[in-house]
Amino acid sequence: GDGIPRSLLDSMRNPLLKVSDAPLRLSNLTHSCDFVLCNGNHGTTSKALGQSIPVFAVPLFLEQRITAATVQREQWGVSAVPHRPDEFPRKLEHVLSTEIRKSVTDYPGRVARYANRGLEHAWQKLQAFLH
Repeated sequence: GDGIPRSLLDSMRNPLLKVSDAPLRLSNLTHSCDFVLCNGNHGTTSKALGQSIPVFAVPLFLEQRITAATVQREQWGVSAVPHRPDEFPRKLEHVLSTEIRKSVTDYPGRVARYANRGLEHAWQKLQAFLH
């Protein structure tokens, strides 16, 4: 079936690591979470970034690669290739860096500013079309 096998989940028990094959409420993790490790799907990534939590994305599919590339380009986290685990330690160090933390902290405000500009632009185009 879907999910992480129970034996693997049990072997990953650690007080510093939360592994789950079920959905988590990211809003409950903001004070205890250094970063979110996920496949770079839009839902998990946007929820994490909305809480100013950096993302360590390991994308498997095209949509996830696009999201992960944006995360890395904007310095909101890192993207890693699944078949290159030798790169994970360097990526882990970077996702925990001050540079990433500072950039991701501004994510909610940046998205709000972008959305407002987008609405204003759309309204101006609509008005121009109607007149």
